[in-house]
Amino acid sequence: MLVKLYPELGAVFLKEGQDRAGVLWYLARAFDTSGSGAVALGKLADSLAPVLSRRGVQRRLQQGEGVFWQRRKAAGANWRETKIILRGLEQVCRHFSVLPRSAPVLCEISELRGYARSRGSLLASWLASRDGRPTSTATIEAVTGVKRGAAWRYLREIPKQRNVAARVYEDGLQVGETAWTRKDSRGTLWYLWTLPTSYMTEVQRASRGRCKKVVAALRSGIEAPGYRRLYYLDALRARKDKWRGSPYLVLEGVRHDSGLWRAYA
Repeated sequence: MLVKLYPELGAVFLKEGQDRAGVLWYLARAFDTSGSGAVALGKLADSLAPVLSRRGVQRRLQQGEGVFWQRRKAAGANWRETKIILRGLEQVCRHFSVLPRSAPVLCEISELRGYARSRGSLLASWLASRDGRPTSTATIEAVTGVKRGAAWRYLREIPKQRNVAARVYEDGLQVGETAWTRKDSRGTLWYLWTLPTSYMTEVQRASRGRCKKVVAALRSGIEAPGYRRLYYLDALRARKDKWRGSPYLVLEGVRHDSGLWRAYA
C-alpha cells in the first residue's frame, strides 16, 4: 500500500515533534479507503499491526488528539469500537500554518515502520520537493529541526551530488578563505568553492489537485515563509521584484550556466 506524504507538512511535523502522530495520521488516511474521514480503532490497529503495536497506536492517538483527529466512544462500547474522526488536510495545514505547495510524495507503508525510518521518510519527502537543489545541513536543521548527524544517518541511502562553483582566476579578486584554486587541462586557473549537497531522491509523486485547493483556501490566512530570493529564472522577473518593494536591488545580471540570473544587493 502507498501512503501519501506532504513535504511541507512532514518538515513541520519533524520540527514541532509531531512526527509520530503525523505518521499515524498519514497511515489512517491511507487505510480510510472510503474517504469518510472516520475509522474504527480496532480495525485501524489490526491493519497497522505489521508497522505499529497496539500500545504504540494508543500513545500516538493520545499525542495527536485535537490536532489530527478526535476520538468518540459510545457508552458501554469496548476500545475496538472507538471511532477516530480524522481531521482533513486543510484543517491540519491551518493548525500548523503551512501551505502545501509541493506535490505529495507516495511512500511504501514499510518505509514508515520504526522511529528512525519514518523520520527519514518525512525528511526525504521534503528534500524531494527541492528537486535536487543544493541543500545545506544548516538549512535542513532550520526547516525540519533535524540535526546534522541525524540527517546524515537518515539520508545515507539517498544518492548525493557534490556541487562546486567555479570562476576564472583574476588578480586582486576577493574570494574569501573558503575558495581554492585548480588548473584545468588547458592551463586555465580557476577559483573553486564548495556548495551545499544535492540530494537526488527518486520518488513517485501524486497529483497536486487537492493541494491547490487547500492553498487557495488558506492563502488569505497564512503567510508563506519568507526566503531570501537571490536567483531568478530571468532578468525581467528580478527587476520586477525591485519595483515591488524587494530589498534586493538588481545592479547587474550575470547569466550562469544553470540558466539563472543573480540579483545583487
